[in-house]
Amino acid sequence: CEISASLVWLAPMFFGHSGLHIDGDALTWPSVIASLMLVVLSVITKIGAVSLFPPAAGLNGRQRLSIGALLQCKGLMEIVAATILHEQGMISEFAFASLMVLAVISTVLTGPLFRLAAPKVSGSTAA
Repeated sequence: CEISASLVWLAPMFFGHSGLHIDGDALTWPSVIASLMLVVLSVITKIGAVSLFPPAAGLNGRQRLSIGALLQCKGLMEIVAATILHEQGMISEFAFASLMVLAVISTVLTGPLFRLAAPKVSGSTAA
């Protein structure tokens, strides 16, 4: 499939290219702390929204938490938006560095958060 082959080769190059635009002087402790605060706010907001307004009727608490955890995986969109805003001069170097760190951290957190929240499946495991 042409699309999947393109994604396999081009997506990592885009991430790397975008990451190279981070000014090393802007990646300071305040920008890392700002990123961590944004991650905490993002996790609470997404899980809270899915818990209060579930996307389907009849979802139990663990299922809602699982969906909220999966919403964390937004790295590509965040990086695209931050790159466009930065190239247009609409956000500072500090904000760009913070958003890039936020994108990486929130994407990395998706798997572990989902494994913690996912409903446990009973029965035999598939071979």
